[in-house]
Amino acid sequence: MRKFSVFTIVLMFPLLLAGETGKGNVLDILHARMLSDSAGERINDLGSARKMQEACSLSEEVKNEAGILLSCGVLAFQRAAEKEYGEADSLYNRVLKVLRGTDLSEERKKEYVWRISDMLAFAHLETGNYTGALKYYRIALDNFSPVFGDTLYEAYAYNRMGMAYHRAGEYDRAEEYYRKALKAAGKGEMVARIYNNLGMLYYDRINYSKALEYLRKAERVLKESVGDKAKQLAYVYGNMADVYEAKGDSTKAKEYREKARRIGQQ
Repeated sequence: MRKFSVFTIVLMFPLLLAGETGKGNVLDILHARMLSDSAGERINDLGSARKMQEACSLSEEVKNEAGILLSCGVLAFQRAAEKEYGEADSLYNRVLKVLRGTDLSEERKKEYVWRISDMLAFAHLETGNYTGALKYYRIALDNFSPVFGDTLYEAYAYNRMGMAYHRAGEYDRAEEYYRKALKAAGKGEMVARIYNNLGMLYYDRINYSKALEYLRKAERVLKESVGDKAKQLAYVYGNMADVYEAKGDSTKAKEYREKARRIGQQ
């Protein structure tokens, strides 16, 4: 699963905007500040909603396009992560209005919409707003292109949409999107993640034989693609232990919890 720090998110935009808007004052200041501090201080400083609010307000005041796309875009993500969804949506719409008026190429505009929409979808899903997550993942997918470099994004987004439906208790829709994700994933670690999610979907449906079937598939794919010491196996074994526990097989549950513990300590 992707985890975004504000530092990671902010670094997306200089690459996207560099040399194209011609208005980089706020962008340059923020970038220089990131480079001058330690990594931990950068994250904490840029993670301050107050400081990002100041940067966003200043950028809007002086009509600095690059600064608005950078700081107001990150602020939209922060607001969504704080469950201030209305304000996040307002910032998102203001940023897109500015984006439409820039001289960025159409491809770069779509890439920006993809990135910011994916960020907001992530924040909505992790804070339990599943309707918002689905909305923004759909926007992200509509604007995504493989030329942006993330060849597994469609599988990732469909998997996350499956997770949103799963957490909302809409199991049929969850399975639909997990299977879309499988079709897009090809092979490798992403496939194992989706099998793991399908396994837990069947666990929630109280179909324990199917749950174990998919968790074993996840185990097999991880061993083939990453190795038998892959950290991800700890999650799969922990889930298998839960299934065996639910089946009333405490011996097997104990065995798989021990496997998960050993891998987690490596």
